[in-house]
Amino acid sequence: MGLDFDWTTNDDEQREAVLLSTGSRHKHSWRPWLIGITTVVILALGAWIGYRIVEQRNQAALEQAAQAYQQLQQQAITSHNGALFQSVNAAAPAWLSAQLQPRSWQSALLNPQILHVEPHIHGLIATIQWRHQAALQQRDIFYAWRKNTLVQAPIPVDYWGDIVTVQQPWGRLTMREVDRPWVDEITQFVNHHFAGMQ
Repeated sequence: MGLDFDWTTNDDEQREAVLLSTGSRHKHSWRPWLIGITTVVILALGAWIGYRIVEQRNQAALEQAAQAYQQLQQQAITSHNGALFQSVNAAAPAWLSAQLQPRSWQSALLNPQILHVEPHIHGLIATIQWRHQAALQQRDIFYAWRKNTLVQAPIPVDYWGDIVTVQQPWGRLTMREVDRPWVDEITQFVNHHFAGMQ
């Protein structure tokens, strides 16, 4: 027998077998979870990419429709075609007569470009931009759907939002919620011109 004696029993072999099977069982138990999580992530990513593609196509279609309207409006004004002008504008008499004022249709002659379009209830709001002399100018226009075509119409009242008052050193600035992003710009403009008056 001596000092080099080494023996094993069934208990030792069983213990090793249990340890090996337990270790391999832990490795395999994570695999379904990883596959499941990976599948969910891939499906979610695919759905998100599909949604973004559809959204971009819809946005491009709305921008094309608004740009086509701008071209019809320009054609009506340059050709002095009253029937075409009325067909691309809403039938509200007071609003339509306001569109005949030069300040209302002048931008249509200066090749306005559509910057941004967003759906709004029964139509869409488009931000157009044009260059007049050296200055870039822009405005929001509401297009209402009439059958399958757009007509320019008055901007719905709910678009403008609540009345907001901002206290300034020179007084109160009162505006609608939609104009809030321009508070700093308006304040700087007033400060510049007010300082020149003193």
